[in-house]
Amino acid sequence: MAEPYLASTSELTAKDYNSNEYLVSEAIVNEGFFEPYKITLVLYAKGLSATDQLGQTMTLNRYTFESGKQKLVRSFNGYITNITNNGYDESKQYASYTITLLGPFRPAS
Repeated sequence: MAEPYLASTSELTAKDYNSNEYLVSEAIVNEGFFEPYKITLVLYAKGLSATDQLGQTMTLNRYTFESGKQKLVRSFNGYITNITNNGYDESKQYASYTITLLGPFRPAS
């Protein structure tokens, strides 16, 4: 059976500090003048440990598709400050998580 949440098929992905990449279903980026940006995203993962992820870095990547391949448009780096488990999918293998990132850095690209 094919994996239902492949990051390679998404316009939005997130990569954690261990280089694990996840499909992101939605993301909101709040940018302010002279303020760090705040990102709220929803991702799907199998076996994600909130305890291990809190305080670690994560990168949100935005892609377009050209000739069937992902082309990176923009990236945001931030620290994970909050994780909420929203529940599991029908197969009980993947969970949906709402994650908050605070960006101490400027957008990577």
